[in-house]
Amino acid sequence: MEEQKEIIINTALERFKKVGIKSVSVDDICREMGMSKKTFYVYFPGKDELVKEVLIYMHKKHQEEVEKVLKGKSALECVRKVMQMQNKMGDVHKEPPLAYD
Repeated sequence: MEEQKEIIINTALERFKKVGIKSVSVDDICREMGMSKKTFYVYFPGKDELVKEVLIYMHKKHQEEVEKVLKGKSALECVRKVMQMQNKMGDVHKEPPLAYD
């Protein structure tokens, strides 16, 4: 993934976590990053596509984390680790703007 695109995604994700998806505008993201909207639109056609990319990014990061945690473990250790990770994922509810927006 292009570095600038990943930076936009991470910036958006942090804003979404703080105030919710609906409350964050393209202007907000651009202002925080010090970039023009024209530059933003080079990477994303609009906010909807950005949100989708954020979700894909989150999924990939989670998948990488699971693969790293499970590598070289026995089946029982894998089950235990996956259950721990699922419990940890429940922590998303501690960030209501993202979970309930």
